Parts: sequence; C-alpha cells; structure tokens
Amino acid sequence: MPLALGSPGKMFRMRQLSETERGVLGVLLAMDFPGAPELRAQVDSTVVSGRCACGCPTVDLVVEGDVQPARVTSRTPVTAEVEGVLGGGLIVFVDNGCLTGLEYYSVDGHHLSDWPDLARNRPSV
Repeated sequence: MPLALGSPGKMFRMRQLSETERGVLGVLLAMDFPGAPELRAQVDSTVVSGRCACGCPTVDLVVEGDVQPARVTSRTPVTAEVEGVLGGGLIVFVDNGCLTGLEYYSVDGHHLSDWPDLARNRPSV
C-alpha cells in the first residue's frame, strides 16, 4: 500500500480496513438515509489513509477506484451514540459523495483506545 500524509503531518502507510472498522461502518451504513446504498457499495474500495494523533481509533478514509458518488444531504449523514460513553459516539464523514472518515469521539474526557463493541452502537440519521 502507498504512503499518505496522516495526522498531523506524519507519513502513514495506507492499509485495508480492519475487520472491526468494516463492522462499525456496516452497522452505521445499515441505516436508511439518502446515499446509503452508494456508501455501502464503497466500503470494499475503501482504505485507511491516516489515524488520529491522540491515540483514539478514528481513521481517515479514501475510496479507491471508480465508484458511484453518494448523494448525501450532509457531510455527516449517519452518527451513533455509544452506550457507556457519555457525550460521545461515532460519526461517518463523506466528502464529494465518498467516505472520508470514521470517528469515535468523547466529550467527557474518557480516553477511547479501541472501537466500541458493535452491540453498544445506536445509529441515527
């Protein structure tokens, strides 16, 4: 896999989505919203191009190849609350109709070092 400029300004070796990242995307993209079918179809062509510097599992994404752009109504078309994480959750980012990020965040100061168990995710659009 080629190198990409990661966060913040460090080189990152692009890689395939992990099984866990693919699972998190699968739970979020299973929701029904404008552009969801196209985003689901993009997952197999999506690679990780960077990671958050704070140590959380948040990743930057790049969709490779010729894919159908999603006609989403928001840059963040689907989010999820995570049980047990006060004021935090998951966000899928989309730019120009393609997946560009998967974020796991917390505003309560709780350090998030790994993706949450899929059963704890409560997606919403």
